[in-house]
Amino acid sequence: MTPHGAVGALNTRVCRMLQIEHPVVQAGMGYIARAELAAAVSNAGGLGVVGSTGDLTPGELRAEVRAVKALTDRPFAVNLLFPSYDESPEGRTLAAELQTKVEVLLDEGVPILGAGLGVPEKSVLDACHKAGTLTMATIGAVKHAVMADEAGLDLIVAQGWEAGGHNSRVASMALLPQVVAAVDVPVLAAGGIAGGSGLVAALALGASAVYLGSVFAVCREARVHDNYREAIFEANEKSTTISRGYSGKPVRMVANEFTRYWEDHADELEPFPQQWAKNEHLVVTAVVEGKLAEGPVPIGQIVGMLDHIESAADIVARVVAEAVEVLETGLWTR
Repeated sequence: MTPHGAVGALNTRVCRMLQIEHPVVQAGMGYIARAELAAAVSNAGGLGVVGSTGDLTPGELRAEVRAVKALTDRPFAVNLLFPSYDESPEGRTLAAELQTKVEVLLDEGVPILGAGLGVPEKSVLDACHKAGTLTMATIGAVKHAVMADEAGLDLIVAQGWEAGGHNSRVASMALLPQVVAAVDVPVLAAGGIAGGSGLVAALALGASAVYLGSVFAVCREARVHDNYREAIFEANEKSTTISRGYSGKPVRMVANEFTRYWEDHADELEPFPQQWAKNEHLVVTAVVEGKLAEGPVPIGQIVGMLDHIESAADIVARVVAEAVEVLETGLWTR
């Protein structure tokens, strides 16, 4: 395949829809992905995503959105979580905050709204489409992809079991082609991808782009402590575990004192969102402040491929260059 043909193969449906140069989307990681990272990815020709989960009030989210706009004139997204909240005090508080954050996004004209842990209700989707905001949902099962498609989402992220954070019970290679076959909208692949060979594999299975978290979580612009990076660089593919200790839902993270505590004290686990409200601040303690033993340390199983710091722009360029090489030669030769 000629270079022109390889490059052309990477000009996917998602690229054209989002008006980006490369089919590389940075995952909307709560706490970690803020304005500097999102803008750097967008400036490099991918799509940057601000993760609004955690220690961001609606007012602070507005400031982050404006900071992205000051750093780039290219498209970007903001990721919000849309689980089914109960009528508990925690549930009512989180639901009210979510509604306010949606209003911030629409008021600020954010180009793309990302949704995790559920599909936004019809009123949210209608308001987004009326405002010209595209919508993207991260799912972990075919039935949820179908629900998202039928609800009118513009894009779907199929995120497999290998991914860090909240993920799926199904492996990426099995989930992705089944989601692609079940929906009509473009699909992005997430979980177990950190380079260009993974991008080509995802395209071969029907994806239109990749949605990368772990590799961007340790990049230069990520909002993480050096202790977090060092722990990730020392980890391997067996270093992670699935725990409900963070949010009450299954989350992939590095096995540490935090996860072992909840393994030994499963009787103390509360359901979502009570467990989340109780432990959410510990992500900042561990990841941002560097006190790794005291909280959850989210990362995907691809962690064994991460061993040095790159800039966000270098990651985008490397992923694309590796993909072109694979497409040209038919093999990953390194």
